[in-house]
Amino acid sequence: MLGIPSFVSGSLGGFFSIFFLFVLTVFFLIYGGELVRNCLVSWLPDDRGLYVLGVLRRNFNSYIFNQLVLTVVLITALTPALMLLGAPFPILSGFAIGLMGFIPFGAILAILVVSILFMFKSFWLGLRVFSVLILVDQVIENILPPRLLGKLTGLNPIVILFSVMVGATLADFYGVITAVPIAATIKALFLVPTPLATTGSGTNPDIPADGMEMGASS
Repeated sequence: MLGIPSFVSGSLGGFFSIFFLFVLTVFFLIYGGELVRNCLVSWLPDDRGLYVLGVLRRNFNSYIFNQLVLTVVLITALTPALMLLGAPFPILSGFAIGLMGFIPFGAILAILVVSILFMFKSFWLGLRVFSVLILVDQVIENILPPRLLGKLTGLNPIVILFSVMVGATLADFYGVITAVPIAATIKALFLVPTPLATTGSGTNPDIPADGMEMGASS
């Protein structure tokens, strides 16, 4: 029992460390990618570099929007469930689990940790919390993200799942973060005519507006 406070503090510290790392990584990829932009422009011919960067940026924005929606839905659904189960600190626990839902597979990890903590008070309470929250989480995560991500990125839910698995295998945590946006970008590249046609004004109508704006601002 004496190890409970250190276990709780260590778990919370790990949660916020992972969350901070996730936000920092995504922020850099979207808004601090000057080095990435220069590399793409120099490596790829014509306007391909700007096109790739524009599509990648748009897909990351869509991915972040999806995760924010998922976070709000998880908090809204799990907090009342915790209240009905009679769990201590239901609002704090629901918010923490929902916040971890912003990270791929983070909600499941958070539910597991919270359930273990509740087991120190009552084994059956922890077991009920784990069973109910996992059920609610899986219903939400198997309905909302595939449909929303598929609509925003144009990817099939099976492709999304496969991309996350490949990303996790190749690059662990960073692969999970970047798997879906990169997969959507690769799909967009295959749909672009080769070579990219340019208009009389020297601009490519297929290049996303944000990519052109970035090129103009540089």
